[in-house]
Amino acid sequence: MNYYVSVHGSDWNPGTEQEPFATLAKARDCVRTINSLMTKDIVVYIRGGIYYLDSEFVLDERDSGSNGFKVQYRNYTGEKPILYGGQRITNWEHIKFSVYKAKVGRHWSFQSLIEHDEWGIRYASSALTGPGQWYLDTQAGELFYWPRSGEISSAIINAPTMTDMFRLTGSSPSAPVRNIQIIGLQLQLTDTVQHFDYVDSIDFVNGNAEREETKHGLIYMENAESITVKNCKLMNAGVCGIWLNKHAQRNEIYGNWIEGSGLNGVYLTGWSFDQGPFLSAEDAYVNKFNIVSNNFIYDSGKFELTRGSGIQLHQSGDNEISNNRIMKAPRYGISMKGDRYGVLENHGSIYGIPVTRDNRYDFLYTRNNRILFNDISNVMTNSEDGAGIESWGVGMGNVYDHNCVHDFVNLNHWRNWFGGIYLDDCSDYMTVTNNIVYGIHGGHAFGIMEKGIENRVCNNIVANNGLTWAIWMQEFAEVSYGLKLGCNILYNNNTTAIYGFEHLPEGFAGNPVYTSVYDGELPERIAGFDHNLIYEPIGSTNVLMGDKSTVFSHENWKAAYGHDAHTVLGKDPLFVDAENGDFRLRSDSPALALGFTPIDQSLIGLKSDFPWEPIQTTPVSALIEANGIRNLPRLHQSVKEVTL
Repeated sequence: MNYYVSVHGSDWNPGTEQEPFATLAKARDCVRTINSLMTKDIVVYIRGGIYYLDSEFVLDERDSGSNGFKVQYRNYTGEKPILYGGQRITNWEHIKFSVYKAKVGRHWSFQSLIEHDEWGIRYASSALTGPGQWYLDTQAGELFYWPRSGEISSAIINAPTMTDMFRLTGSSPSAPVRNIQIIGLQLQLTDTVQHFDYVDSIDFVNGNAEREETKHGLIYMENAESITVKNCKLMNAGVCGIWLNKHAQRNEIYGNWIEGSGLNGVYLTGWSFDQGPFLSAEDAYVNKFNIVSNNFIYDSGKFELTRGSGIQLHQSGDNEISNNRIMKAPRYGISMKGDRYGVLENHGSIYGIPVTRDNRYDFLYTRNNRILFNDISNVMTNSEDGAGIESWGVGMGNVYDHNCVHDFVNLNHWRNWFGGIYLDDCSDYMTVTNNIVYGIHGGHAFGIMEKGIENRVCNNIVANNGLTWAIWMQEFAEVSYGLKLGCNILYNNNTTAIYGFEHLPEGFAGNPVYTSVYDGELPERIAGFDHNLIYEPIGSTNVLMGDKSTVFSHENWKAAYGHDAHTVLGKDPLFVDAENGDFRLRSDSPALALGFTPIDQSLIGLKSDFPWEPIQTTPVSALIEANGIRNLPRLHQSVKEVTL
């Protein structure tokens, strides 16, 4: 049986196509009466029009599909339902100049406002100074606003009434909400929060863990399994477009347009360390086996301007993050977080198990994630110490493969480091293959940065950038060793050095926050560098070592350390059209003889079934021109050359 909902309906109707309901809640309550023994899918069709919701739409285990069938909430074929998590404000009174006032009542308090689906700017008082600014006097129940449009009577100005719109939450992990599909809807506007602080942001005991009061989304899931969100537009989320929290398994986020989120486009967060009702580390591994694929995620971090991301994972593993196109975020395109050993040992024990260097990976659930075929551009707009793809303190077995990171310039500060792919502290046992990094410029920039244990960085292209290092290797908060780097193409990166090695600073282990990192002799930092192709017509092919004040020519470094024996220096790899982002190799490319496997760029980015035409990337040349940058500064250091 199917049900229908319409802006012209009534909840006194039977919910048929001819006599539809008015609300989703009424349709849901009717579904509950027929979904226990399903023999086919149940579909709730939502007709076109604009719906202003009075409260969250909540689905729990009573609303699940059964017998392998699904309950769908979807658009009526060919129609566009738009659902707002707020109310339109219309009773405007002109005050002075371009400022208007509306009575909203003292019961309604909100942190955000939109005009024509564009975020307003909250101001500290009613003395507004420019278009888009607003101020809410909660004592008087009055909203002051300077509209962007000239005529306020025709302006569509909405304020949120909720922080979650669709809330899919089972009552427990053993009673999850499951087998529900949300398809073809446009969800807009939820409120933001006052603070985005991490839990224990000072002592790092639960570093990178979000506070519970921060966890919100246009679609929020917890104790949720086999939920699908497909072909939806998710706009102006005050916190996240979609948040999968704690127990969330086998859910799929596919083919959506997610724009203007306050924090992240999509966020997957498991339980933080030593939290929850668990008796073992494995029992606490409950956020896993999800798919986030074929989504266009644009302009995240509208309210969290220093760490907003397209997609972020914390203590979440065995996920597939694939074929997403991510544009415009203040820090990361894709970020994976956990914690490093120097912090984990501060716990002493987790779930009654003493934490040791040997068992630390048992507690790190950001593991076995497959980051594949994603296209990431125009990120790092307002931050530092970040990258297009980044990881920190993660578990084992994560893979970055066939991603393209391109076209951004760090304008925040020229001496802040950032780059294409960033294996930050304790990014261990990772595989980085078949990725392309191009069009990245900045004063302290890198193509690929590696800190970790036994990582494999092979068959990647780093080309046409403005970098300090093409490959940067660093020991900082933890030890790093066993790196394998082979069959990469480093091309025209205008580098200070093709490789940079930085060691753990003396005395750093004595820092009370970063406690002892290792006892005993370490394995070799480099397990193997070879069969790379390096072509640097303008920049340096030197190698920086130690404290960055020692420099080797590449030939002297090879002789001294025995690496890169078969690497080719100074030969053009012969791309088809590198200037226009086509990194296919000509048949006579010298990289092929070194064992380089051609990268099929046609597999990267959105799939052919993505339902909209996405916004185009702004080329890095346009970013440079728009910001008045003529000569890109880079980190040139005073060095001493080592000769043999």
